[in-house]
Amino acid sequence: MSRYTSYTRIGVPWLAVLVASIGCLTLAPHAGAGINPLKKAKEAITKPAQKKAPPAEQSDEQVVFDEVVVELTNSRIEAILSACRKAAEAAAGRPPLAEKLNKTSDERGKLDEKQGEAVRELQRKRGDVEICYHDGYNEFADKRRQEYVAKATTTDPALIQKLTRLAQEQAMAQARGDSASLQKANDALMRMMALTKDDSLKVRQNCGPIPPHSAAEDQLNALDKQIASLNEQIRRIDENVAKEQAKAGGLNQEQWGVARERILSYLAAARSKSSDAAPEPRGFTDDELDAMEKHLEQLRGAQSSGCL
Repeated sequence: MSRYTSYTRIGVPWLAVLVASIGCLTLAPHAGAGINPLKKAKEAITKPAQKKAPPAEQSDEQVVFDEVVVELTNSRIEAILSACRKAAEAAAGRPPLAEKLNKTSDERGKLDEKQGEAVRELQRKRGDVEICYHDGYNEFADKRRQEYVAKATTTDPALIQKLTRLAQEQAMAQARGDSASLQKANDALMRMMALTKDDSLKVRQNCGPIPPHSAAEDQLNALDKQIASLNEQIRRIDENVAKEQAKAGGLNQEQWGVARERILSYLAAARSKSSDAAPEPRGFTDDELDAMEKHLEQLRGAQSSGCL
């Protein structure tokens, strides 16, 4: 495409402007030697073209680094790759644990599919009996307290004396700030109003026995404990991996996250670049592009391993 055609594209007919410009020059007084009328006409055309030009692309100099966005220099890229290697070493025991966790979870799922409903029904029955026990014991406990209050205020001088002594011991212990003595006095008072064996027997007879655990329930509980243990082991490994990444990479968590996203952005652009004519990845300095290009295969390996 010629330069004349480009002027026509922006809405300024070259020939019309040229004729108009030359006509103006022939009517204007001669301003002196050395004035090129064609040059003046060209300037008149290029000025509106410059005003309508699209904004410039973001240049490398516009990349701003701060406390979070750090420059991906050659040494920093190498530190990040070193952190990935350290993290891989720290995570060496994770795959077998993850595999075991998956198998255990599958085993639990299959058992729950077969026995889960029966186990949950058994647990509901056990819960009903336990609530019955709780309510029955509370009912007899309230009854015993009411009996002691009635005795203490009416016909039992010995009980009144004993309760008075315990009340005095409580007051003195509280005044001294003696929590051990205060607890001892409280325990003595509670024992006086405790349920009798006959009370407990009546509650058990009324509610019936608590259903025992079935073999399937015990197996499910054991699998739950095993799954919890495996999850905790994996969590500790992941924690160590994060520490190794931060230690070897020399970056805090925020810096690591931003650096990771920028590297992944570069790798995505590099992967989609199909020819030399494709634009370079944006938002990086020339030094950053050189550093990442130098370690391109290593960065791709770190990405495929899950470090990035």
